[in-house]
Amino acid sequence: MAFGLRNRPLPQVFPHFDLLLHFAAFFILGFLALATLRIRTCTKVLLTIAALITCAALLEWCQALWLPKRTPSILDFAAGALGVICAWFFLALWSRLTR
Repeated sequence: MAFGLRNRPLPQVFPHFDLLLHFAAFFILGFLALATLRIRTCTKVLLTIAALITCAALLEWCQALWLPKRTPSILDFAAGALGVICAWFFLALWSRLTR
């Protein structure tokens, strides 16, 4: 998040490096939210995932409103949403394997 407030863009290690960062940030956020809350019911899991994906959308929307040198990107949103979904999938798989 701090990189987004800088005057100069983040160095691109490889093409679309920022997508990897969005994915990783939301994977970690999703993993921590789902693991620490110990949500077991399907409805609560879906609500948590929906809330985190909404956060990814709001992050992109707020960039358009308040950060003049930043532009929103549907790919950034998609990377964040995919990170949350992959975190849920990872936790579900881990739960099944450790039973």
